[in-house]
Amino acid sequence: FLAWLFSQGRLGLEDSNISWRDEMGAGRKLRFSAVNLILRNDGDRHQLNASLKLSRNLGKSLILRVDMHGDPRQTMGRRTQVYVAGEHVRLGELFEPQALAGIDVSIKSASFKVWADWQGGYLQEIKGNVDAGGLLLDRQQTEKPPASSLLLDHVAGDFLWRGLADGWEFDGNDLLLARQSRQWEPSRMALRFIESSGEVAGINASASFLQL
Repeated sequence: FLAWLFSQGRLGLEDSNISWRDEMGAGRKLRFSAVNLILRNDGDRHQLNASLKLSRNLGKSLILRVDMHGDPRQTMGRRTQVYVAGEHVRLGELFEPQALAGIDVSIKSASFKVWADWQGGYLQEIKGNVDAGGLLLDRQQTEKPPASSLLLDHVAGDFLWRGLADGWEFDGNDLLLARQSRQWEPSRMALRFIESSGEVAGINASASFLQL
């Protein structure tokens, strides 16, 4: 099927309504309207443009653009660039909490613009801006230390995450954080995570403003 799909010159849906049932999750039924989707194939280049309106309980709108060079069925030699944007998207209704380094991350609602770059199947870079409300960081239950959680009422700012040969680095600019009616001053934060032989070798962190 994939060979046929990516050999067509152009495929598309215009102003369509789609009902989706999440069979792999909680079985939720979702409905999307004004769905527009166009897939263009030209040799080893494949481009996808998609947009849709969300129902009132899910937010306003989503946009997705994908530009891929290489064989979609193989990771080697393939480069993929992705742009995704959303307006007042209720992510908590669309997606289950996602785990990151032993921490479940969930977001109630967010507006965002994100650019991502993959090469050879590996994520190289993510950058963009976000304005989110209800960010919950929940450490997964373990014997030691005990589980704990952190709820941020508001998170906003520009960010850049980049993969490195020995780990990764994160930079945030004009970051705004609010918790329990207290808001940080706009700040810059940098984090460098260093690995060696598959283990954590070091973490470097800096911030222009920190309220403890």
